[in-house]
Amino acid sequence: MNGQVINEFCNTCIKKNKLSTLQLKRIIGNVYDLFELYVLNDNTVIHALSLHERYGYSYYDSLIIAAAIEGECEYLFSEDLQDGQTIEGVTIQNIYTNL
Repeated sequence: MNGQVINEFCNTCIKKNKLSTLQLKRIIGNVYDLFELYVLNDNTVIHALSLHERYGYSYYDSLIIAAAIEGECEYLFSEDLQDGQTIEGVTIQNIYTNL
């Protein structure tokens, strides 16, 4: 998990789900207990630019993909990216397709 993912999650929970900051702090605390935070570095940025060029995803989506690859994730859950696509060992899954 990287910081951008947490930021987008918080923004969505506040705007769409109308969660209070107290509720969100509790949720985020649990998330940090379950997942390791991947800190982006200069190599991640260069990797993201290469992924953007190759696959055509936005820079920010490419940054998330690069972080997932470098963090050795098996799956990346997203509702925006191409379901079932595997990029450098990371398989994208849309969690809403099987509901």
